[in-house]
Amino acid sequence: MADYCEGIRDILYNEGVANYNGGTPLDPVNAWYMMISKMPDSQNDPDTYIAIVLTGGLEPNPKWSVDYPSIQCLIRGAKGGYNDALAKAKEIKDVLLGFSSADVNGDRWTNINMIGDIANLGYDESNRPMFSVNFSLIICATPSGDSHRQSL
Repeated sequence: MADYCEGIRDILYNEGVANYNGGTPLDPVNAWYMMISKMPDSQNDPDTYIAIVLTGGLEPNPKWSVDYPSIQCLIRGAKGGYNDALAKAKEIKDVLLGFSSADVNGDRWTNINMIGDIANLGYDESNRPMFSVNFSLIICATPSGDSHRQSL
């Protein structure tokens, strides 16, 4: 089982949504960055950031190697950048919602659905706009050698 947040990060990076550490800069002038699990809080970090967080999901299938995780993309814009942050949330929605079945980091991802719609989270302590987009995934995971679950 691969890290589902890494899979989302890789999809968003490959679609040109944002950069991440270790990735080639997509657009150094108008850069958005991604991080897994938390939003950086340092004033020295870029304002425009996307944090990808594993948020649980539904229980996995006990017989078949099918998982139903959920993830959250937190989007933080620059001060005064409400419209840009909302546009980035919509871009993430457009890239992920209805994702075609594909192999991602060793597992077969069959579907990505949204949970609700884009949510406005207000502003952080530095007056930067925040949004949230939540997704549920259907993953046909590759079972490990010690798993009791079977591949489909």
